[in-house]
Amino acid sequence: MASKKQSKPAAKPTRSAPPAAGWREKKLDDAAKIKVLVAANPYKGKRAERFVYKSGMTVAAALEAGASRPDLRWDMAKGYVAVNGK
Repeated sequence: MASKKQSKPAAKPTRSAPPAAGWREKKLDDAAKIKVLVAANPYKGKRAERFVYKSGMTVAAALEAGASRPDLRWDMAKGYVAVNGK
């Protein structure tokens, strides 16, 4: 009998850990200042175009530049940005 070679199963793509519970409920004041905590844009593709934050920028300015409140809350939960120490 001829033995068949067994192929290795394909590796599953890794996913980052989900953000902490309650990330959607955080209130964001339009006058609050944003602090960027990452050196480079962590996203690629269309989402990278919405990562428009600069340290010292206000939430209102980020929204005008193309970010959305859910994006900002998600990026806070992931540790990419901080808003007034939150």
